Amino acid sequence: MRSIGSALGLILPAVAVWADPSHAGFRVEQFATQTLGGRAQTLVCAVWYPTQAEETRHVYNTPWIIGRVAVEAPPDAEHGPYPLILYSHGYSGGGISAAFFTEHLARNGFVVVAPDHSDNQQAVRTRGPRNVSLSYLTDAVTLARSGETFDWEAYAYRPHEARAAIDGALALSAKPAGPLAGLVDPERVGAVGHSFGSYTVLSLAGLQPKWKDDRLDAVLAFSGGIFMWKPEDWGRLALPVMIPYGQKEWEERRRIGVTDVATLTHRAYDLCAPPKFMLELKDAGHMTFCQAVVRSLEPSQATGVAAEQVRAINQRGLAFLQRYVKGDESAQAELRRADPMWVLSKSEFE
Repeated sequence: MRSIGSALGLILPAVAVWADPSHAGFRVEQFATQTLGGRAQTLVCAVWYPTQAEETRHVYNTPWIIGRVAVEAPPDAEHGPYPLILYSHGYSGGGISAAFFTEHLARNGFVVVAPDHSDNQQAVRTRGPRNVSLSYLTDAVTLARSGETFDWEAYAYRPHEARAAIDGALALSAKPAGPLAGLVDPERVGAVGHSFGSYTVLSLAGLQPKWKDDRLDAVLAFSGGIFMWKPEDWGRLALPVMIPYGQKEWEERRRIGVTDVATLTHRAYDLCAPPKFMLELKDAGHMTFCQAVVRSLEPSQATGVAAEQVRAINQRGLAFLQRYVKGDESAQAELRRADPMWVLSKSEFE
């Protein structure tokens, strides 16, 4: 991982951080790796990247996840290499679970790799059939209630697979004749997670020392996979961090007997070193930060509150990654801008 100072030393063209200067390409990759037990494993990953090819309406492998991409289009190598973003989905989700956001990152000069984690419940898959039972909601609640009794060994496959996804994307870029040849800058890597994916990326960011990945420059942790950490764990985080959550999550969690995400997020924010950002999204619940925010609608056709939530998440999330992974200082203005969709916003820049 480069230091923040060297990251910000990169002088890049100033562009509005909410612009879409490129198009989003999409492909599915399968990386040959091993499980923690040493068995052969095929890790399916969704991959988005910048392209100049025209986007078309695309229904992903899960019928209610709809976006606009250029499927298997040639990448825009002329303007690369691009920073790499790992996306880790929530429990029982899949790599395509936040397509509205991962597409947006690709249009703005990032390559995104998003593995399908080997959760025991698999309600969303990037490729192939789902594997989900009627107990998946109760399983998710049981997991959320585990708190500091969280079973670290049982879920160690997640940071293991996340690192393997980064390895696979970098190896694919290093292949001279590969479909993404030369597209990824290995010196600029960030991580984004939603829900249980936040646990995954925070583990890589240093909260679990055994899984710390020194390639990461910044971490964006959407909505609350933070219940398992003790106060002293946050002192290990030495990367820029952004932790958004939803205004309605207090009530959602109260109903299932789980500590509300606002309390946990405020504690985490207070314990983190700057640069750090905490945001509360208006009228948002836990699932607002994945494709459920629009369900069967394309994000571009979402109306009312959903459209504004998508806009706010895309703008502020992109600005954070532009600033602290890409090293684009022009993104600072967006990070400081008041936005009525963020009903609470706290930050320390340095």
